[in-house]
Amino acid sequence: MRYDLDLDKIRLEAKSLIGTHDFGGFMSSGSSVKDTVRTIYDVDIQENDGMISIEVSGNGFLYNMVRIIVGTLIDVGHGKTKPEALKEMLEAK
Repeated sequence: MRYDLDLDKIRLEAKSLIGTHDFGGFMSSGSSVKDTVRTIYDVDIQENDGMISIEVSGNGFLYNMVRIIVGTLIDVGHGKTKPEALKEMLEAK
């Protein structure tokens, strides 16, 4: 099944993740981590022959953090989630 994604919208949304933030809202339950502050250095989004890759680099990740980030970015690219969703999730913690 083929899905059309707005990669420009995804790239713009991903920029809100760069920097040091409390990513507590991006962690699945079941983790015993007390400090949820992490630094994201870069989010690289590439398309090659119809395959999209999303690479997140940072100083550490919470349980399922990248999975939740990527899922939210995909929803933004499909128009299912409004732009600035990640920014709002960061602010809500």
